[in-house]
Amino acid sequence: MLIIRDDDYIRLNYLSDFIEDFVAPSQKSRLHYLLSKPKRHEEIGGHLHHSDYLDSRYTRSIAKRDQNADRIYELMTQIGATSPCFTFGVRTLGYEGELKDILQENVGYSIDFVVYCRSVKVGYWQNHDGYCYILSKK
Repeated sequence: MLIIRDDDYIRLNYLSDFIEDFVAPSQKSRLHYLLSKPKRHEEIGGHLHHSDYLDSRYTRSIAKRDQNADRIYELMTQIGATSPCFTFGVRTLGYEGELKDILQENVGYSIDFVVYCRSVKVGYWQNHDGYCYILSKK
């Protein structure tokens, strides 16, 4: 469940930008609508953690052998990811932090999780079924 307080401008702003950058065009308006309704914010997380909501033009699947925090960090930094990054998911209620730390805390736990480096439009997405993607607008 994604938790966003009504007054949490930073989380709303990051999430809105993530939707613009990496959500499939056919799904963007629905998620922006939910984002505009504070009572419906919980629903956003449920949608974001289904891969059919991602824009496949910007996803790169990660092989099982590479699904560990150190390798994902290496792959992300190779395409320009820098800290700080923002995260949201099941265990992380949304905070800004160092990329390496965020990945160490969340990768490999079969949880729904996103890390987003807004300044360079790079991210990482994983869900509870074990699917993982590097996201990049580059």
